[in-house]
Amino acid sequence: MLLKTSSTLICAFTLGALLLLPSKAHAIACDDVVLPNKVFGVGGSAVTATLKKISLAIAKDATHSDARTTIFWHDDLGACAGYSAFLSGKVTGQFRYWIADAVNDADQRCDARVGGQPVTFSHMGNDAAFCPDGAVPDGVGDFPAPVQTLNIITDKKSNQLSISAEALYFVYGFGQTGQAAPWTDGTGVFKRQFDSFASLLLAAAIKVPSAGFKWPDATNLKGSQGDVINAVTTYATTEELAGQSLGYVSGSAADAKRSAIKTLAYQHYGQSCGVYPDSSAAAFDKINVRSGKYYLWAPGHYFTKVDSAGKPLDAQVENLLGWFSAKAKPDGTTVNPFEQTILAGDIPQCAMQASREGTLGAISSYADPKPCGCYFEHTTNPNVTSACTPCADDSACSGDTPSCNFGYCEAYRAKGEQEG
Repeated sequence: MLLKTSSTLICAFTLGALLLLPSKAHAIACDDVVLPNKVFGVGGSAVTATLKKISLAIAKDATHSDARTTIFWHDDLGACAGYSAFLSGKVTGQFRYWIADAVNDADQRCDARVGGQPVTFSHMGNDAAFCPDGAVPDGVGDFPAPVQTLNIITDKKSNQLSISAEALYFVYGFGQTGQAAPWTDGTGVFKRQFDSFASLLLAAAIKVPSAGFKWPDATNLKGSQGDVINAVTTYATTEELAGQSLGYVSGSAADAKRSAIKTLAYQHYGQSCGVYPDSSAAAFDKINVRSGKYYLWAPGHYFTKVDSAGKPLDAQVENLLGWFSAKAKPDGTTVNPFEQTILAGDIPQCAMQASREGTLGAISSYADPKPCGCYFEHTTNPNVTSACTPCADDSACSGDTPSCNFGYCEAYRAKGEQEG
């Protein structure tokens, strides 16, 4: 039986442990933006906060040169529609890009060229099969990307701490008639387009078709994650209204705006209590995701055109894809995109202790060929008291942690993986 309750216990599992959008009017042509080595991508907004953090770090790097890569990102279509646009080869509309001297680090906007801007890569928080009629055609490579979470958010002033799958089932499945208090009025409940990564993941989890999510589209449907966050905080003018605010965004978007919103602990069907993505509401360690206890997460995917051997056709994109696994370093900057990805709230596969089938399938234990748990935990909280031993190579490691991985001694490293 489904219970119409929003009240849940909160589990603190451990292992011992808005986007500000400038006006779209009067944007310049992307071809006229004077920045080096432009690479154009399209997809969902789940990765926007991560690409923004990396791009701003590079732009602000005092040692950067004209060899650096400049990312132009189009996320207005949503994940699945964006992926379809990538397959077509060209995209119309506007791209985001980021520069060092923008006020409050605001997104910059530029217009695609007439007839469509060529794009060379795409990203989705879900796999292609999760999209309506989705597939990966011949000549397109599907490359693993960091794990992303879906966070159920409310305004910072809200007195709500957790939410259950049952409550979300009634909120988004039935609207006002669902009577899942305190989200019964509905004017503060927001959603994304039905084929966005966020909507598809939530729909599959709570067993409500995303195309059938309730609440009037005109006021409650938001085009981007930044729009959802802005709507939640704008609606919450009083403590009572704050308690009625509700939305869902990627973990990187939620982490970037913790001063204005908070993530609710999520209790999935069959769980006895709600679980934060992190060990607590204040932490950034993602331990409950990494161990598989938090349910709303999925491995990301990058897509680009490849040759018959599966090698990306665009060398610049090939280099960019290596940033997120530390397999490649960007030219023209000292910035470490792998580190910036972690700081943005995403989780590289090497920090995971759990894997899942497809986008939202069965969860099982996972052992990465070169684990980076210590590096991840020290990056998210450099002041943490840890048993991890810093190292430059294996000679500094011994006992139960003989392998130097990413600057820390770990329990193992698979044959063929690089030391250090």
